[in-house]
Amino acid sequence: MQFFWLYIDDLVGKGLDTSIIFKLILYLAPTLVPMALPLSVLLAGIMVFGKIAESSELTAMKSGGNSLYKISKPLLIFSAILSVLAFGFNNYVIPIANLKFQTLLMDIRNTKPAVKIKAGSFYNELPGFSIYVSNKAKDNKTIENVMIYDHTSGKGNDKIILAKKGKMYVSADSKFLIFELNNGCRYEEKTGKKNNDKDQVRLQFKYWKKIFDLSAFEMKKSGDDYLKTNNEMLSNNELNKEIDTVKKRMQDYTKQNLESTQTYLSILKPDSIYRYKNLSTTLK
Repeated sequence: MQFFWLYIDDLVGKGLDTSIIFKLILYLAPTLVPMALPLSVLLAGIMVFGKIAESSELTAMKSGGNSLYKISKPLLIFSAILSVLAFGFNNYVIPIANLKFQTLLMDIRNTKPAVKIKAGSFYNELPGFSIYVSNKAKDNKTIENVMIYDHTSGKGNDKIILAKKGKMYVSADSKFLIFELNNGCRYEEKTGKKNNDKDQVRLQFKYWKKIFDLSAFEMKKSGDDYLKTNNEMLSNNELNKEIDTVKKRMQDYTKQNLESTQTYLSILKPDSIYRYKNLSTTLK
């Protein structure tokens, strides 16, 4: 629930497959282990010792000459082994899971929202087009009073399609948005040899099929190299190397600053101060 509430704005309206949602949960699950594992082991230990104390088994063990340390020894050994395994899991598995999760989440965030043309408002998400639909039937396909403004030429809305009714649907492979329009007109402005000369072409039609490419709405998979150097994606050894690199950069940066500062404050050097005193004495 925390995962869905945290990333709800990135997931809703993108038309994502169920498999992608399950991938996100799968990549996120290992990052919850460091929080859940210690609490679960602690709770299990308390329940076990509480149960044997309630049934007087703990008293019987102590009466048999077993100390509390000896009784707790199996649990301590199990906890030590589990700690070593948990460290290896946190050091090697979680960085990979973080990398996969952040990469997939970045791809989802860069994906455009699914095509949802609402009645009574302009839709401008399709590159180069503005679409207006006055009414939509309950089947979500039949549309009325359609206006399509085409400004792909970069010269404004020089192409306009008007239709009284038609159908709107997405192709089976979800790659194209198809409009089948009836009883309408198509207007197009053409510029002549002179900029002031403009001709308007009007074409009436009984049936017009307009196909829009939806490739811009598809989720594009990025490579893992883009986020590979983030701190959350590094193991313990890689973090130590990164720390050494940062220290070296800081030392080089400090050295460069000192060298550049000394050139502007050369009067603070001992020999410069000595020359300044001699010069002052001579002038007096």
